[in-house]
Amino acid sequence: MNLLFIHSSSDLYGSDKSLFRTIKTLSDNGHVCHVILPKAGPLADKLKCIDCRVIIWEIAIIRRQLIRGWGLLHIVFTWFIAEIKIGLLIKENNIQIVHINTTAVINGQISSFFLRRVVLQHVREITIKPVFLARLLASFNGLLSTEILAVSEAVKSHLSDIAPKYKNKITVIANGIKPQPIGKPTMTRSEFSRRYRFPNNTVVIGCVGRLHYWKGQDYLIESISVLGDIGLDYCLLIAGDVYPGYEYYEEKIKNDIIKYNLSKNVKLLGFIENIPAFLNNIDLLVLPSTLPDPLPGVILEAMAAKLPVIATNHGGATEMVIPEKTGLLISKDDPGNFAAALKRLLKNAKLRTLMGEEGYRHYCNKYTIDIYESNISAIFSAYSV
Repeated sequence: MNLLFIHSSSDLYGSDKSLFRTIKTLSDNGHVCHVILPKAGPLADKLKCIDCRVIIWEIAIIRRQLIRGWGLLHIVFTWFIAEIKIGLLIKENNIQIVHINTTAVINGQISSFFLRRVVLQHVREITIKPVFLARLLASFNGLLSTEILAVSEAVKSHLSDIAPKYKNKITVIANGIKPQPIGKPTMTRSEFSRRYRFPNNTVVIGCVGRLHYWKGQDYLIESISVLGDIGLDYCLLIAGDVYPGYEYYEEKIKNDIIKYNLSKNVKLLGFIENIPAFLNNIDLLVLPSTLPDPLPGVILEAMAAKLPVIATNHGGATEMVIPEKTGLLISKDDPGNFAAALKRLLKNAKLRTLMGEEGYRHYCNKYTIDIYESNISAIFSAYSV
């Protein structure tokens, strides 16, 4: 079949990596894949390596800071032009299925709907605010999609609540990754500690994700600030660059580190390409999201790397982390409790190991790439003609 994928980014974060796995699976199965991305980047480069046709077009992408004034007018104009181009592309290449990755993309649904193509809307977000936008996007996608693919039960439940009319269209397809993440050769702990300038015997907390207010890096730093002296050396490494338009948040993080006198304990690393090497050299992973994270890919990677996880108690994390077995779930607004959880695992290497091993077993039972490939292939095969 001829397939078209439309995505909002060309980076290599969670939704980008998942899209790549989807396309590679379908390409390996003999499908012809076309992908529209808004810009060049590492995802585009990876897709070209698997003989996927990559098209760089400006498309309409919903960003909260742009849905007002001139920003809104620009989105409308961009949407109109891109919709015409997408419709022509679908007809010229006899596209049979259009897959739209994330609800941030609002192009492709209408042209595909009126050309009577199958539309698969992949929902990887839990949009709560603004409420009108969350309901509008859910209804828009529910009306125009043939099927909605939700990455977790949490996403399905949220969509069903705000657009109950379309709940029968929703299918849960959890993401999956390779059992042993493949990247550049893993650096030794000594090399790792020298690169990021901390003593070799330090217990390392890792946080991976773009700097964004709902990712909760400021909440995490506040939690670190109340740890106090725990009788051992520890550091927090925050990997991820700032989301465009939210540069102010990066400045807030830097100011908080200074405010709490944490410059020796907390380091901002920016974008890290070799995530497997990073995960293989930390001792535990934290996910401090203050809004529900649909199905955090970094938790999958942490479980595959046999790491214990401390996460906030909402969204997809509640389906991934088994409390007291694979990690700990903490309230999104209780820095003292988060600090207590950190202290508990920082001081107990045996418990970290046991939780990491149990997390790996949980991952093998539910989140491997083989399970994901089987599930996503079945969805596309169901619409083959």
